[in-house]
Amino acid sequence: MCTFTVMGLLTTPTTGHRSFSSFTSWVKCGKAWQLERELRVPSEGAWYFVGGSAFHLAVEKILKGEVELNVNND
Repeated sequence: MCTFTVMGLLTTPTTGHRSFSSFTSWVKCGKAWQLERELRVPSEGAWYFVGGSAFHLAVEKILKGEVELNVNND
């Protein structure tokens, strides 16, 4: 069972980690918090993370000169 002790700081019983975002996640959905934070069940990322990662990787490779851009101004 996930419970918090509030004494000026927020503390999880299993890790001792103090985090406001952890607390708000627990308040929003205690079961989801337990699955994510205590049981470390992997979650699926949103579809747009794949596109964003690909875009950032492409820009990084272009800026490092690892990929050559061919731009035709015809």
